[in-house]
Amino acid sequence: MARGGIVVGMVATLCLAGTVWAADPVPPGPVAPDPASHEAVYDVSLATLRSGSGVVGARGRMIYRFIDVCDGWTVETHNSLDMVDDQGAQVATGWHFVAWESKDGLSYRFRVTSTRDGETTETITGTARLDGVGQTGEARFEQPEPTTIPLPAGTLFPTRHAMVLVERAMAGERSVLRKVFDGTLVAPPFDVNMLLGRSLPVGTAGENTDPLVAATPSWRMHLAYFRTDTDDVTPFHEVGVRYHDNSVAEEVLQDYGAFSLTARVRDLKALPKPGC
Repeated sequence: MARGGIVVGMVATLCLAGTVWAADPVPPGPVAPDPASHEAVYDVSLATLRSGSGVVGARGRMIYRFIDVCDGWTVETHNSLDMVDDQGAQVATGWHFVAWESKDGLSYRFRVTSTRDGETTETITGTARLDGVGQTGEARFEQPEPTTIPLPAGTLFPTRHAMVLVERAMAGERSVLRKVFDGTLVAPPFDVNMLLGRSLPVGTAGENTDPLVAATPSWRMHLAYFRTDTDDVTPFHEVGVRYHDNSVAEEVLQDYGAFSLTARVRDLKALPKPGC
């Protein structure tokens, strides 16, 4: 899963023993089910605060759509967050992400728009391609200015990465490291390390009775996103997620260092399969 899809570092002392490195081929094993086309609405709230964060309150909503469009998958995320600082000032932030990824995992298009109090503060658009499975490629940004960034061998785009995580979880891998490009920054791919927590069998979705989560197995996963264009050894972003084998995220904890946010699914519905 990605910072826009569902989406985007863990402590620098991550245990990497047994990690599958980015350029390595995926070992044979169980094949993940096709990702389910769905729409999920999450309530977002403040989970933790650290001293000196400057934040005293946060509340918002995230709308996530994942759709099979025959030749690929589209992902669209709308985030809106109202934050209050320790001086009582309120700021309304927004983030809109939309992307298309080919089913062979070799082509990718993306657009990211950030807003603050209703005004656009940043727009990022571009395309990316790989020369073949496991091969190198490049990302071409159109906005905020024309830029080309090479993609190293082993780079994955977000949906392919999510499928690899499910496959490795099904195979019992405890730690998986991959290079992932999602287009949310004008920067090289992140090194994304996943640590697998306990598996949760079918029927443990709590109060949520939607078949997308009630009838599917899931895992607790912890992902750290490390920038590869800096010397900083601390994670850029951390995500904890309860992730189902159909690529539906039931719960998300996003850790930004000074504070963390919890997103819990409020409404969930399957979307029609395309008539390809």
